[in-house]
Amino acid sequence: MIFGKLVTMAVLGVYNIGLNLALVPSAAIMHFAHGIIFPVYSRFHQKGSEMLPIYRNARLPLLVIGGWATAGIVAGGPTIIELLYDPRYI
Repeated sequence: MIFGKLVTMAVLGVYNIGLNLALVPSAAIMHFAHGIIFPVYSRFHQKGSEMLPIYRNARLPLLVIGGWATAGIVAGGPTIIELLYDPRYI
């Protein structure tokens, strides 16, 4: 709320767009983890399996996908804005 008072509405709008773009990879990974990875963990835990190797095997693909998504947004940020928004935002 303080940030909203310190900057203009235009700057706040640009900040909001940037924030939303930055949160996309994190939200996608969390959606994937909650929908697929956690049920797999639960199934193996119910079987009495050792969880550490399962966790490590599931964690690497999430980190790689998240890293690639973040790098893609950082590198392609201006292009993404050009494609999604009208010229006022560029």
